[in-house]
Amino acid sequence: MKKRFSLKSVAILAAVLCLTTVTVFAATRVSQYISTSSSKPTYTSFPTKEVLQKDLGFVPNSVETFSNSYTFHEAVIGNTTPVDENGKKMGIYKFISYTYVSDKGEKVNVYVNKQLPGATSDSKAAKTDYKSITLLYSSQKYKFVPADYKLTEEDKKAQKSGDIEVTYGSDTVRNSIVQNVTWTNSDKISYGLMASDSNLKQDDLTAMAKEIVDKNK
Repeated sequence: MKKRFSLKSVAILAAVLCLTTVTVFAATRVSQYISTSSSKPTYTSFPTKEVLQKDLGFVPNSVETFSNSYTFHEAVIGNTTPVDENGKKMGIYKFISYTYVSDKGEKVNVYVNKQLPGATSDSKAAKTDYKSITLLYSSQKYKFVPADYKLTEEDKKAQKSGDIEVTYGSDTVRNSIVQNVTWTNSDKISYGLMASDSNLKQDDLTAMAKEIVDKNK
C-alpha cells in the first residue's frame, strides 16, 4: 500500500507510525493516509492540560524534560485523514507531535493520537512489558521521496525484501534509519517516540517511553 503524506516538521513520524499500521474500516481497507500540519509550531512553551483538552480534545501523557536531558522545544497539532480504496475520506483524527532537543542539539519526537479504528501493531517489533502496557521497539530504513518519484528496480527489490520502506511526499530523495517505540494505553491513546539517524539505542528510547507512561494523568 502506498502512503502519501504532507511532509512538514512532524510528518516523518506520522509516516512511520502509519506505515507500521494496518487499518480496516467497515470492511474497506485504507489506501492512504493524509497527514497535515502547519510548518509553524502550535506551542513553543510546554502546553498545560487545560490547553491540550481545549485544542486537542484529549490530554496525553507528556514529559517536559527527560532524565537524559532531552527537553521540550516545541509542539504542533495536525490532522491525519485515512482514505479508503474508493477515495472516500474516513474521518479526521487530530494528533500532536512534540519535539525534544538534547543539550547536544539532537532531536527526538513524540507523536500522539487517539487510536485509529482497526489498528494493529508491528508483529516483528521487540516487546517490553511495562505497567500493563506493551512497548514495541523497531528500527527501519526509510526512503523519503517526492510525490512523483518513480521507483527504480533496486527500490522495488529492497521494498519487497523489507530492507526499506518508501514514503511519498518529501521535497527531496533522502534515506534515514528510523527507530521508534510505540504503544497504546488503556484510554486507547496511541504514542510513538521516534529518533531519526540518532545515536540513541533501543534501551535509551525504551527508558524514555517508560518516563512518558509514568506521567499518568
